Amino acid sequence: KEKETKFNNLVLTADNAKSNKEFDIAKTNYEQALQLFPNNEPVKTKLAELGKLAELENYNQTRYNNLIKDGDRFVNEGQYQKANSIYSSALSIYPENEEAKTKIANCNLKFEEQKKMHKMEMDSGMICFAIKDYDRAEFYFTKAIKSDATNPFAKEKLEEIKGLQKIAKFAYDYAIEKADSAFKAGLFERALMHYKKSLTFKSMAEYPKQQIKIIEQKGIKDKVGIFKDKPKTY
Repeated sequence: KEKETKFNNLVLTADNAKSNKEFDIAKTNYEQALQLFPNNEPVKTKLAELGKLAELENYNQTRYNNLIKDGDRFVNEGQYQKANSIYSSALSIYPENEEAKTKIANCNLKFEEQKKMHKMEMDSGMICFAIKDYDRAEFYFTKAIKSDATNPFAKEKLEEIKGLQKIAKFAYDYAIEKADSAFKAGLFERALMHYKKSLTFKSMAEYPKQQIKIIEQKGIKDKVGIFKDKPKTY
């Protein structure tokens, strides 16, 4: 009877280990049980099944790890919908897995933030486009495409902006030419007007901003007598 009790305890321990996916422990206990009763068919069957279960678990674990890795990569790229789908596939392998659940929840939060940011970028792009600030409009629509590459409207606007920027460049170059000529001639108020005008065509251009700063600093330094000319309007 003592032998039978030991046998039953070994089988029970092995069964529990198998349920917890501790296959090495389960294998050891089944084998020890069979040393006591070598012809026990149920335990032989369980031991044979154990190898298949271990192989399946190894496959599932590898697949799960790869899915999590792929999901993390899409998160880093800002593709939250793709990441969510992949994390959901990982969760289908281990439905109670807290890691996958947490990643899905975080992914959903980031996607909602991305949608808000995308709307802000699109709205800002439209405002800049409406006031003919094409450089800033291009900036915002480009950002909008990065947050949602499937947005056809942003792509259409960018194409439209490219054509309008060519026209704006002519106006910008003309204003810069007039401003530089005035600056060299010492007509700083006129130069200031033209540099500021150039920024209405290319609002993100650094050169006219630098020249405006130089003129304004020179005006502060000299205090009087620097702005003597009367600028002409366009």
